[in-house]
Amino acid sequence: MKRLAVSILGTLVVLVSLLALPSAAQASPFNGAGYYYNDDRASGGKLEESDVLGCKHCQAGIKKSHWMRNAGYARCSGCDGFLCDRCYDKYKIEGCQVFARFVDRQLTENHRREQNAKVLGI
Repeated sequence: MKRLAVSILGTLVVLVSLLALPSAAQASPFNGAGYYYNDDRASGGKLEESDVLGCKHCQAGIKKSHWMRNAGYARCSGCDGFLCDRCYDKYKIEGCQVFARFVDRQLTENHRREQNAKVLGI
């Protein structure tokens, strides 16, 4: 049974279905995807357009059409992110290695080295 919210604004009556409002459970994983546009028609090429997803493990751009053509199997169960073909092959062997964690480890390591250099007077 649909519930309706009714709002009367002067003589205008607005009916809004509460079930049609987006919720967190209905959010698409493709929200926030980028867009790829390449027009090479002037040089004899072709027009290419596609949504672009980002690989969660290496930050590479992935065309959504290419990802869907591969049946959308390249997802990491650890971070629930999209993966490029190279990272998916690596993921099957080594597991989840999110790029943000890699950057955090590198920053922590650099900070540790700087602190050691200060203590040692280098």
